[in-house]
Amino acid sequence: SEIATWFKGDNGTWKVEDGQLKMSGGITGAIMRVIPRREFSDDYVVWVDTEWISGEENSTYGIFYGASNGRGYGFNISASGGFIVSRWDGKEENVSVPIYDWKGHSSIAKNGKNRLRIDVAGFKHTYYINSIAVASIVDSTYSDGRVGIGVSALQQVAFDNLSVAERSPLLKPIVTSQ
Repeated sequence: SEIATWFKGDNGTWKVEDGQLKMSGGITGAIMRVIPRREFSDDYVVWVDTEWISGEENSTYGIFYGASNGRGYGFNISASGGFIVSRWDGKEENVSVPIYDWKGHSSIAKNGKNRLRIDVAGFKHTYYINSIAVASIVDSTYSDGRVGIGVSALQQVAFDNLSVAERSPLLKPIVTSQ
């Protein structure tokens, strides 16, 4: 029920079906986003379960965070088995700068189910795919903003169990969607 208050982009479609949020990108070169209204500014961990359903295998889907006014970070994978970490500066729609450029990784279940996780500890950001750390960066460009999920181009992806938790030994949930 909380999703009714979230921002939804207009570059695709979304629906809740079988307990999952199913998103479809509708325009090549654009991103369909779903964003909770809450902003985060301290250390936190965000994760989501994904399932690629169909479409363009080389297109991206995943988590973005530190998002505000068209700027933020993105951690995305593709159904073909690659991942990328990017930053948007808010000056041009959908124009990003790779911080960690495309790389294939064996932890990605191609055309399948994957759990994405980002651990934000100050300016250090660590990225996980299926519980395996795949990259880590130090970047102080943005320290606060919203967390959301997105799908680019013409593909359909299911998202489930989106959670944001304080970064602590107990990972106390802040926002969850199941």
